[in-house]
Amino acid sequence: MKRARSGKVVIGARGRLSHQASHPEFFAGGDNVRDANLFVRAVYDGSEVGRSIASMLVSTAVKAVAEV
Repeated sequence: MKRARSGKVVIGARGRLSHQASHPEFFAGGDNVRDANLFVRAVYDGSEVGRSIASMLVSTAVKAVAEV
């Protein structure tokens, strides 16, 4: 996975889902992507990660059905 000089995980690059890391199967949020911050921000990041993973799974399922 790509990391910033600070050691934090780089997310949301061009063509990636929200909070998706450089490896397409990894998502990150909270303290892994920014300095220690509010608990509320980490919870929000978790919610966004969940939405991105759901979007990826739906997209994968649609592609699989289209190939049948």
